[in-house]
Amino acid sequence: VSHWAAQIGTALHNYVEGALAKAYPDWELGSVHGVHVTATLPSGAEIGGHPDIVIPSQYTVVDIKTVNGFSWVRRAGVSDSHKYQRHLYALGLIQERGWDPADVKVGNLYLDRSGGEDEFILQLEDFDPQLTRDIDNWVEDVIYAIRQGEDAMRDIAAPVCERICEFFTVCRGGLETSDEETYDEDGLVKAVEA
Repeated sequence: VSHWAAQIGTALHNYVEGALAKAYPDWELGSVHGVHVTATLPSGAEIGGHPDIVIPSQYTVVDIKTVNGFSWVRRAGVSDSHKYQRHLYALGLIQERGWDPADVKVGNLYLDRSGGEDEFILQLEDFDPQLTRDIDNWVEDVIYAIRQGEDAMRDIAAPVCERICEFFTVCRGGLETSDEETYDEDGLVKAVEA
């Protein structure tokens, strides 16, 4: 039962991407086309992943998120971890395909896996080059901690790390999970307060 939400989320991803592939044959969809991109940060760190929706003609990348209702998305907006993930996909596409960052749009498509919402939320915005530096600083902190034999900060939610980082199993795979994890990200704090 603990994996039920993830299973529903995967099923929704696959269903939506399959339907979009039929409706928009020029789009590239994660579960249909197996698109993989690797973003190289200024520090040299490389982070790869599979974007859910790439619309090449519009220089757009959208990541699908399945959530249990939309109340926190409506109140707090997109979390930093969701922004980081879609940003890395876009950065990889910019680097691999020569897209002009000024033309790139990034977004999240939120689907309600509980079935309580009939619609969806699409949040789309311009690519923000400043996030590259923010993400790189975070990654450098993690790399430094590992080299010093210290525990790295794990301030991005584990499910996001699992999707965006090839070192997830090494970094977090052996850790015990806890219901008492502390999150200080503003969006998550607002969601809990709501």
